[in-house]
Amino acid sequence: MDFNKLKNRYGSLKAYRDLYIPLWQDISENLNPTSGFFDKDKGKKKRTIDYKKFLDSTPRQAISILSSGMQSGITSPSRSWFTLGLSLGLRNLPNSVDVWLSSIKHLLEDIMSSSNIYQCLHQIYEETATYGTGCMIIDRDWDNVVHATTFTAGEYVLGKTASANIDTFGRQFVKTVGELVGEFGLENVSRNTRQMYENDKLDVEVNVYHMIMPNTGRNPEKVDNQNMPFISVYWEESGDKPLRVGGYKFFPVICPRWRVKSSSDIYGMGIGQEVLGDVKMLQKMNQEKLIGLAKITRPPLQVSSNVPGVVNLNPDGITRFNGSTDQSIMPVYKVQMDMQSLEYAIAQCEQRINKSFYVDIFSMLQTITQEKTAREVEELHSEKLMMLGPIFEMFKMEVLDNLINIIFQYALDAGIVPEAPADIQGQELSVEYVSMVAQAQKMSGVSATNQYLGVLFNLAQADQSVLDNINFDVVARKTAKMIGVEPDMLNDEKVVSAIREQRAQQQAALAQQQQAVNELQMAKEASDIELNKNSALDKAIQAQGLE
Repeated sequence: MDFNKLKNRYGSLKAYRDLYIPLWQDISENLNPTSGFFDKDKGKKKRTIDYKKFLDSTPRQAISILSSGMQSGITSPSRSWFTLGLSLGLRNLPNSVDVWLSSIKHLLEDIMSSSNIYQCLHQIYEETATYGTGCMIIDRDWDNVVHATTFTAGEYVLGKTASANIDTFGRQFVKTVGELVGEFGLENVSRNTRQMYENDKLDVEVNVYHMIMPNTGRNPEKVDNQNMPFISVYWEESGDKPLRVGGYKFFPVICPRWRVKSSSDIYGMGIGQEVLGDVKMLQKMNQEKLIGLAKITRPPLQVSSNVPGVVNLNPDGITRFNGSTDQSIMPVYKVQMDMQSLEYAIAQCEQRINKSFYVDIFSMLQTITQEKTAREVEELHSEKLMMLGPIFEMFKMEVLDNLINIIFQYALDAGIVPEAPADIQGQELSVEYVSMVAQAQKMSGVSATNQYLGVLFNLAQADQSVLDNINFDVVARKTAKMIGVEPDMLNDEKVVSAIREQRAQQQAALAQQQQAVNELQMAKEASDIELNKNSALDKAIQAQGLE
């Protein structure tokens, strides 16, 4: 590893990132002042926020509703949002395979629930929607298997190498001398930091850098940390050697983009950029509204120089003058404000902001009328959530797939993944998403199936043979998959065959038993017939010439 080349690479990535800083800073100051990390925020000093600029809370509330809605709609902590299968889609496998896949799913869910993954995902949704790009690194944790750390806009740099995906991450942060020595060891810090530590200057802040990138110079025959596919390096700003060199088997950073114009883009475009003009206009109109109301209730006054004393503007205050016209107090001008038009303009601006943040979708269940049935609510909700399809596809590729793969790899390294059944040894796993948003997308397939079956059942009233076109077993299993039924709730195909065979045997035995009963009944009835009474049996015997 060439240490100087590494630092130069960080410098070039930072220069590219800095092109976005003015936009992100503008978004931070007008939409979400508690997020974003810029040059003026360096160090551990608390940022001063001018809350007087935020006269209308609509933008902040919209961000909060969207991030919470995406958390519950895509990665809800309280319900299953994914299932596992096999990439090759092998058939006729024993039920033990489904049980093993289900156990792996529950293991991954337990890891995410016991760690801070869900808290960080909520911040990722907020950050990505606001600035267009989110960033989270997932590291190994000895207590909870994994631990995630999120970063805000301006705090990190991203890059690409030969891959079409982002595969390089870097950041600058601050640690005190005491923290630096405690984490990296006195022998690894720079000479300057060592001197400050020995002189008890433990609270002096030091700039530290960290980069994770493909390890192009590694030796594949070695398996130590410095020869992993991805290299991780820490160094001090004034240091002449790394603080620590480590590695990863995979890229541990998740960095989704809300929308990109081309595949070459590194940073994305978010809703914050789209609504920035509306947000500024909304705050400006609210400011003008307050100024107008103040002028109506407390108008600027003109006071004659002949009025003695000080004008009392308090409620019930009295200011004395002799009543002559040149000794009066009156408004400088009459304020005529079209409050109705201003309120309408503000409402329209708020509506555009809420629509951009999909507030109507995530708030729908709270405002829907009580007369709606549960089924109608579900259908309306699914129809609305279909609008989130493109966003979900992006998050599926850049967040969910990577998240599950990273956690599974850490679980493997921790030795807590049960051994796979022999029938699927060496097979790759696939992930199927069954969250609320994912199911809303799949509901179109369920609706088409229901519509098709409804037509066939109507035709079957005239001709039952049309039902021969349907493979009911395939319909049952695919519908269960589309609506997110747990695999262990379904019988194995071999079990289904055994049940049907047993049922057929029981039905055959019942048919034989019924036939025997019928034969005995016929014999009994024949024995009860009196002969020589000109009965039907007598006539039949006579016709055979048996008398």
